[in-house]
Amino acid sequence: MKLLRLLLALAVLYYIYPQPIVIAAEQDRSSVPVFTFVHITDTHIIDTDSIKAPNYQFSTQLFERFTELLNTEKNHKLPDFVIISGDLTDKGDKKSFIKFMKLTQKINCPVYFLGGNHDVMQWRNSEKTDWDKTYYTQIFGTSAWNNSILYNNALVLTASLRRSDGENTVAWIENELKTTTGTFTIVSTHFPVYGQRKNFSYMGISEYLGGMGFDLQKHFDRYSKDRVILYLTGHTHINSVSRKSNVWNVTTSALGSPTSSGYRFFEVNDNKVKSTFYHVTLSSSTVPIEFKPGTKTDNYHLSPEENRFGTEIERKFEFSTIPEKDFFRTISYQMLTEGTVPPPAYWLKSILIYPSTRTFVIDGKYDDTEWKSTTTVSLYRFRDSQNKPLPFGTTAYVAYDKENLYFFIKCHDPYISTITATLTQRDDNLWIDDSVDVYLAPGGQQSQYFHFIVNPLNTQYDETCYNYGRTRSSTWDGRWYSAVDKGQDYWNIEIKIPFKTIGSSSPVGFNISRRRVYGFYNLSYTGIQKSLHQPQKFACFYLMK
Repeated sequence: MKLLRLLLALAVLYYIYPQPIVIAAEQDRSSVPVFTFVHITDTHIIDTDSIKAPNYQFSTQLFERFTELLNTEKNHKLPDFVIISGDLTDKGDKKSFIKFMKLTQKINCPVYFLGGNHDVMQWRNSEKTDWDKTYYTQIFGTSAWNNSILYNNALVLTASLRRSDGENTVAWIENELKTTTGTFTIVSTHFPVYGQRKNFSYMGISEYLGGMGFDLQKHFDRYSKDRVILYLTGHTHINSVSRKSNVWNVTTSALGSPTSSGYRFFEVNDNKVKSTFYHVTLSSSTVPIEFKPGTKTDNYHLSPEENRFGTEIERKFEFSTIPEKDFFRTISYQMLTEGTVPPPAYWLKSILIYPSTRTFVIDGKYDDTEWKSTTTVSLYRFRDSQNKPLPFGTTAYVAYDKENLYFFIKCHDPYISTITATLTQRDDNLWIDDSVDVYLAPGGQQSQYFHFIVNPLNTQYDETCYNYGRTRSSTWDGRWYSAVDKGQDYWNIEIKIPFKTIGSSSPVGFNISRRRVYGFYNLSYTGIQKSLHQPQKFACFYLMK
């Protein structure tokens, strides 16, 4: 009887008093993902019975291991869908596509995929391939090249950039952006939007369509109204994360590569997106990769783990779905507060620059009334082929006012008749001429910066650089001004860069270098050797108030 009374009392209390668990869940609704999805790429499936491809002999086992992790919810709950960004097969043959199709059917959620360059390997020597006759189309159908998915008011576009008719792919994406409404948009292709220059390891879509002369992201921005927030790609086989304007450009390492196999898990909330990279192995359970300092392996990574899987922020990051207008007010992808902040630890040299009230005339001519008593930096002296210092150097002056940043670079040279200057078109390969480079990373940026070059003919080159310089795009044309003056034993460059072009957040990472083609090589203020695209070795200056 006592037990019955106790139970009745507890029941009354349950209905009288609010339930804290229910309230807490209601208050925390914004942290619950609206939807989740997984991104993989470059699976490189092969039919091992007929094709020998040692580099990807484990691709099928890695795909099966990935499927097992998803279906058993080993690392997280089953995602709402999976996106595969091209190079589904290694050779583009029929049997490999059939094998890929059977593998995807075992995943317990929808799978959306698109074609990559390896998926048309059978026709790789033809720029006029009839795409509807490829094995890809024979297996998956004529409509399988592109997908448009409206998921919980978010538009997800997967598009195969078919090299011979890339304009049609771009037109299809534009049409979807114009006709389909959504809170924000995620676009996935095989090739990144931006790649390295053509003489480097890979190109982006803008470079493949370079004959059209446009920046693809800007092209999309005309129609998306800042709704495109994420661009997912593959092709490079590395993890990289960079941001331009409001768009996050993300590549994922190849699932089909045993040395760096993995996938990204995305949680999409009402106001932010979170991403975590998971390594896939054949022998043990998969956990998020942790940062492990170690021996340097290249200019961008500090350990073998970073070289294979990306830096810490390239493996795990989050960002807002709300457009932010001032890209270069970010530092390490977090909003930078107004005012002066400490520079990254690797920027060892610091310079203080005070505002000027002088009038700077951009004519290339040195004038004491402009440049005397301004901040001066001296570049390392040039050395000859026997590594002996030469009897001439380079002096640079830096100044700023409310609206502009100014540089004057005096290139001393008693052999002025031997300088090389042939290029006259903007964004030509000015590094084959004598020239001066200016690198600027406003706001303490650790992975994103601007690059400007001027040659003795006053030809300009400019580009935006991301992902620690691995991704660069010369399709960007900033508004800046330069002038050149030449004498018997010198040539000068004077530069004005409006803060509206680069932003004015302090500190500013920088490097200045000079290139001497005939008989010598270039060095820089920071003394960087080989590639000058090493922002971790920049110096910095503070814009003092």
